[in-house]
Amino acid sequence: MAIPPLPTAGNVYVNDDAECRVVKLGAGSGAQTEVPLTGLHTLGMDTAGNLYVVDVDTIRLLELAAGTSPPIVLPVNVLNGPQDVTVDGAGNLYVLDSGSFGQVVKLTLSR
Repeated sequence: MAIPPLPTAGNVYVNDDAECRVVKLGAGSGAQTEVPLTGLHTLGMDTAGNLYVVDVDTIRLLELAAGTSPPIVLPVNVLNGPQDVTVDGAGNLYVLDSGSFGQVVKLTLSR
């Protein structure tokens, strides 16, 4: 899936599958923030710095808005087996869903 240009805030995000978490390393400070999850997950980021996480085991799509925590569980009820997420330049989310029919689901978030 295509990845849009990322913001230059300097934060680093680590997808730690072994520990079932996403780790954010703050730019300059090295401060560490953890987002615990239950299973394999994938990451997508929009141009505003919002991070989107697919938690495969719980069939959830999470948003970690730039500069905030904890993550918000997005109210998406059309997913049956989310596997991957990416975001286009307009802020639309695309979720690879391997559930019943194997499809890519486009989600438009209202802001």
